[in-house]
Amino acid sequence: MIRGSSLAVRAFAVAVLVIGVGAAYYATSNKDTRTIAVEQRTPVYDDRVDQPNTLADAKRAGSTAQIGAQQQKAAAAAKAAADRAAAAARAARSQSRDDGTSGAGLDVPTTPIDCMQYSGNRRIGCSFLPKFGFSTAQMACLEPLWTKESGWSTHASNDAGTAWGIPQALPGSKMKSAGPNWRDDAATQITWGLRDYIKPRYGSPCKAWAHFQANNWY
Repeated sequence: MIRGSSLAVRAFAVAVLVIGVGAAYYATSNKDTRTIAVEQRTPVYDDRVDQPNTLADAKRAGSTAQIGAQQQKAAAAAKAAADRAAAAARAARSQSRDDGTSGAGLDVPTTPIDCMQYSGNRRIGCSFLPKFGFSTAQMACLEPLWTKESGWSTHASNDAGTAWGIPQALPGSKMKSAGPNWRDDAATQITWGLRDYIKPRYGSPCKAWAHFQANNWY
């Protein structure tokens, strides 16, 4: 009778143990399942998603920088070309003043001209030639020169509105050195044109005219 009770106790203990192990396994398995489910619901950040936009932004930034650099380079090249052209023009003007080449090959008239054959501002210009050391024969060059420049009009101006008067002084205010009424007075403008511009720059009206014929400016 005692032996039967002992066997029953051991059987009960084994059953309890099996039930405990099973419960523990079930709890563990269920926990793992919940953990996996939670992990699956948690969003995972993948930086590869942003790569296309990032690359596009980088390309746009690079393109903008390249365009800006190209524009700056083009502007610098244009300025350098303009500077070279201006330097060449200054050199040409300086050479024509220094070596007298502006009148090279010119058939300079020598027969004096009667200024009375002219009228208005042309007559004043012709009569002023001897005042500044020129023969009236030079009127054969001065007359076409200032006809081209201004038509001998005291109020002539270039397209930009910067040059003024019979000799087309640039700017017109330069003629203040010849008199106060430089805007309207023909004598003031002609004095400046002969004394202060043509004589020191070219030497004579005929040399100035030769330069104009070659370059379309004087």
